[in-house]
Amino acid sequence: MRPTREPRIPAFLATGAVLGALVFLLIDRLGPQGGPFTESSTTGYLLVVGLALGAILGAVAAAVASALRR
Repeated sequence: MRPTREPRIPAFLATGAVLGALVFLLIDRLGPQGGPFTESSTTGYLLVVGLALGAILGAVAAAVASALRR
């Protein structure tokens, strides 16, 4: 019996989430400062959005990788 070589979905999700959080953290640090919100609330919101978008992009990448393996 041959083992299947399917992509590991949790690895794609975790990698996408971490990369998304890092990108949005970098955007937060390099973007304009000030505004109506505190710096910590802005950072928190952007990290949550980065985690979510990164996980979604990781899921899409896993689906594409899985489709290409067939």
